[in-house]
Amino acid sequence: MDKRLIKYCNIIIEFGLPILAFLIALSFYLKTYDSCQIKITLLHIGATIIIAAWIVKVIERGRLLESREQRLYVIPVLFFLLSGIISFSISPFKFTSFEELTRRVLYIGIFLVALIEFNSSEKVNRMFRWILAATFIAVFYGLVQFIDLDPFIWRQAFGDRIFSTFGNPNFFAAFLVLVTPLILTFFDFSEPEKAKRTIVSLSLVVTIGILYCFMQFLGKEGLMRLGSLGAKAFFFFVENKTYSFFFLLLASLCLMVLVKMKSKKLLALFMFIVLVNILMTRTKAAYIGFAAGSCFFAVATTLFIVPATKKQKKIFLAVFLSVVLLGTSLAVVFLIRERIDSVRFRVFTWLSTLEMIRDYPEKGTTIKSTPGKELVHKFLGTGIGTFKIVYPAFRRPQIFHIEGKSNTETDHPENEFIEVWYDEGIVGLGIFLWLLWVFFYTGIKRLKQVTSYSGQAAPSPNKISRFNPHSKKGAKFKIGYQIEKLTRRQYLLLGLLSGLFGLLVHNLMCVNMRFVSSGFVFWLFLGLLGGQILGEKEDNPSLERNMRDEFLSNIRYRRIIQTIVIILAIFLVFFFRRFFIADVHHNIAIAYSKAGMWENALKEYQTVLRNNPYYAMTHYFMGNVYNDRWDMKRVYDPRWDSVDLRQKYFFPSIYRLLNRREEEDQKPRTDAERAVAKYADLKKLAPNYVQVHFQEGTVYTKLGEWDKAIENFEKYLALDPVYAPTYFKMGWCYVQKKDWAKAEEVYQKAVEWNPKFGQAYINLGNVYFMQGKFAEAENCYKKAAEINDSDISAHRSLAVFYWNLKRYDLALKEWEKILELNPEDKEAKSIIEQMKAKR
Repeated sequence: MDKRLIKYCNIIIEFGLPILAFLIALSFYLKTYDSCQIKITLLHIGATIIIAAWIVKVIERGRLLESREQRLYVIPVLFFLLSGIISFSISPFKFTSFEELTRRVLYIGIFLVALIEFNSSEKVNRMFRWILAATFIAVFYGLVQFIDLDPFIWRQAFGDRIFSTFGNPNFFAAFLVLVTPLILTFFDFSEPEKAKRTIVSLSLVVTIGILYCFMQFLGKEGLMRLGSLGAKAFFFFVENKTYSFFFLLLASLCLMVLVKMKSKKLLALFMFIVLVNILMTRTKAAYIGFAAGSCFFAVATTLFIVPATKKQKKIFLAVFLSVVLLGTSLAVVFLIRERIDSVRFRVFTWLSTLEMIRDYPEKGTTIKSTPGKELVHKFLGTGIGTFKIVYPAFRRPQIFHIEGKSNTETDHPENEFIEVWYDEGIVGLGIFLWLLWVFFYTGIKRLKQVTSYSGQAAPSPNKISRFNPHSKKGAKFKIGYQIEKLTRRQYLLLGLLSGLFGLLVHNLMCVNMRFVSSGFVFWLFLGLLGGQILGEKEDNPSLERNMRDEFLSNIRYRRIIQTIVIILAIFLVFFFRRFFIADVHHNIAIAYSKAGMWENALKEYQTVLRNNPYYAMTHYFMGNVYNDRWDMKRVYDPRWDSVDLRQKYFFPSIYRLLNRREEEDQKPRTDAERAVAKYADLKKLAPNYVQVHFQEGTVYTKLGEWDKAIENFEKYLALDPVYAPTYFKMGWCYVQKKDWAKAEEVYQKAVEWNPKFGQAYINLGNVYFMQGKFAEAENCYKKAAEINDSDISAHRSLAVFYWNLKRYDLALKEWEKILELNPEDKEAKSIIEQMKAKR
């Protein structure tokens, strides 16, 4: 065994993982399309390096686990990985599933490293120092955003909700929900007097923080309703919120001095800042998750650590839980009244997801599974990570009204458990619940064991108590055949259990575990939790020795396998780097598209596809660029028509080897053909992506291919039946086909879904006129003019309508109105002169 190699691997693992946690929490890069794409890249590259170093170490040492007890936690997690792999194998959308499976593999690799390698106090303390340092910086930046001093371009991207370095208030709040219980573990609850002072101090700090944030929520309008007192509160606490914030910090410090809190005052002030950050994310699900984690911590601390009588504990818990439940309910109700749409959005999304679970659709459509596959989908799911591909076919119309637009994506169903159920079926959900039960059951059991003195009377505060975990003499308890000492590890066990519980409750109403900022920390903490439950174990080199002696004796085999692992890791580092480069160029391309610089945009989009050929949004935007540019000269342009295989496949050389083709067929094309081809590429990846059917229908409308246009518009209406422009364009297609009845039907739908759609009323009036329904036509023209009295086309339609019906006085009035709106209108001038001359 090469001890020097193991030493290098240990350095990478023991320092690399804490630094990776620190960087993932704090990093962002605003020149990518996704400002937090850097977090994904750090996970891909950093986790790959750390896991590779760990595998090399495992091969060198010749064993995976440090103790047999670790199997209890490794087995359910590996089954969860196997569930993801099986789900990937049956997925009809392999690349989308590959993205999610990649994260699953890396997360579980990080879990194994944390569980097996971070088995000493030194390593664990180092990890939490880095995490708490990241927390300090994140809440400081959140405070900067709160007082409106954010220097970056994304400032106020979510209005007055803060999001720190996480790019989203929900993700920032989820991180704080996870780490706040760890901060609480630094307070001493083991002695009666200290516990009382700590609880009183924290209660005061929390109350001040809540009242301060509540005044921010009320704002000027709400506080002014309270009269002169409200006006003063607005001026001091809202208008001058920066000064009032620091004043309240100082006030909190003075109150802690008054209650004779002897230590940890700065830590309590830090809790005040953390609480303000959580509250100012204005995230209802996070409030509930934070309350759940705090209650878990309070209950466990009271039952297992605080030395008090059962009656005292019952009274305290009854009061504490009642206050937290009432306060959280009031805060959530207050925010619901402000933003009820977020609740409605979740409810409708959950209902649609349950329909997807019931029907198990195939290939991103609403078609139910065939009888032969229905059982497979029921138990194994439809494919890991495929929710966002299939969901558009089930999305309820109410969602479009809630969001106020149609060109949006919903990637996740706002509930981690439902998404696992859909992706991986009953089996996957069962395994997920199993592994959670294993960790929480054994964690609570171990916490109860090592602190099993809760039923005894409280020791005298003037006496060194054997029940005091902070006593120099320590506290020893007999547990079966073991002697345990209550130390910092047990406090961390309590903090990890509380944070994970809060996050899981949070994810009953949120999606953050599907994103790196929360998903990485969840699996990291889960691994650390397993290590804290097991405790530090002695090295056991004889574990399963007989099965490995032969392998260990052959150094050549070990070196070959280790070399393969290192080469694979290097390959993956450069492979994952491509996704980050693609996102940078995608952002640049969008800027060129908005500026109408089509050629520059297309060049950037091609760079994107050379790095990530399966970037669905890039295919969609490229099609839109061709659609907007609309160069109908049929030419062969090597820039757009000679697409090399790097833009279609990750590994073009393998494609060439298998198909013996250097590149795709090349032929002259128009922009219409280029757009249709690009939309076809997109639909292979995501059949119902955003508005692809609408855009393709628009292309065929421009080409005058009415039947194809109608076919695509109907496909889009099956996904989004409330988008009025679809009915409008479809109506035009029926007008060209002189199918007046169908044109009337769809134009009526257009104005039904958008009563302010003036041009739709004009076109509907034209259709009525062609059918001889003159009264209906007049009403439509008048409605269009009523919607926008300065709309010249509405008045022109009325003028022509009255002229054709020989109602010349009314026609003249409309022509004069047109001339009033546009004095340079030559047609209006000419017709008015002719009509006046005839008089």
